Amino acid sequence: MGRTVGLVTLGWLLGCAGLGGSGASGPGADAMVLHQQTLTDPGMGGMPSHTVLVPDGWTASGGAWWAPPAAFNVVPSQDIRVEAPDGRKLPVGPALSFTWFDPAPFLGMPPPKEGQADNGTPMMRLPPSPDAWRPLVEKAVADNEPGAQDIQVTDIVEVPEVTALLTPTVEQIRQQQQSMNQFGARPFVGAVALGASATYTREGKAWDTMLVFGVLWLGSDMQTGRQTWWGIEPNLGFRAPKGALELSMPLLVSLATSVQPTPQWAQMKQEHIAKLQGIAMKGARDRSAILSQTAKIRDDAFEQRMASMDATQRRIVNGIREVDDYVSPSGSSAVQLPSGYDNVYSNGQGDFLLTNSALFDPNVDRAFNDTSWETMQRQP
Repeated sequence: MGRTVGLVTLGWLLGCAGLGGSGASGPGADAMVLHQQTLTDPGMGGMPSHTVLVPDGWTASGGAWWAPPAAFNVVPSQDIRVEAPDGRKLPVGPALSFTWFDPAPFLGMPPPKEGQADNGTPMMRLPPSPDAWRPLVEKAVADNEPGAQDIQVTDIVEVPEVTALLTPTVEQIRQQQQSMNQFGARPFVGAVALGASATYTREGKAWDTMLVFGVLWLGSDMQTGRQTWWGIEPNLGFRAPKGALELSMPLLVSLATSVQPTPQWAQMKQEHIAKLQGIAMKGARDRSAILSQTAKIRDDAFEQRMASMDATQRRIVNGIREVDDYVSPSGSSAVQLPSGYDNVYSNGQGDFLLTNSALFDPNVDRAFNDTSWETMQRQP
């Protein structure tokens, strides 16, 4: 994904959703500016850590995320919020990792206590089915939306098309497990992508929200019990006023895919992972592998064109499908933007203009002709 600043006309999207429009008219009247905002890592002395596209008038907060000191083996990631004046919001949550041990029955031992840390990794049992995620989804909504009431999780479903994208990672881990001396242990690995839809009210207003997250787990069955390490990546949320979420998804997905670590912070993260791998035992190395090998899932998931199978899947998939990759004739890196536009332009400085007007030419419009614009091509 390109790290970009955009100048985007979203009249058809925002107008249909009842969320846009200023009463102005003309080919460029519905233009909306997207600014590239740089967020920081306070724990690293304010190091620039991530960039994200932020529409004009919206706000972005957060940046790099580090787990509490007791969870020192959890790899740093991001915790970012982008929010519109009308309440539409995109949380790009942190990548999380956990461990769990189920002792063999003959030992007569109780399982560990959830919430504690084992060698720097939080202990939590992996939910065994989509519906078993319901309490965690409800808690996630409550944590993301302080003051939310009447939280109703309507659906938690697997999105098979996205789960299929995790298969290469699962197979890579399985091959690594087979190449290691398991000392009689029986290794296992698996993955699933889930979508959860929920509604709630806050201050008398109704909201729709959707959480999309990938889960990857691995571990070993031993004589003494089952040891599991598992992680969540990606970890995304989408919120809009009730009835407007589906039409807002193309814009929110574009903002989500625009989140990028800075080269400086990405290098620091890799060095941090290398240090963890150098000083930790095998369990910590496996936990690091969960996050490092699944970091690519987010980009892959949003580049796929998938078919829907039920209402929740359809909303997720339609949001993903309504973004396209564009590239300029000069061969600059691709950028992902909402689809549905006949004409897309770039000024070569990281700004983009999308319009359906055949009469609009940004090179002669006074509002935009301070730079030279070239037509971008949609990638097949």
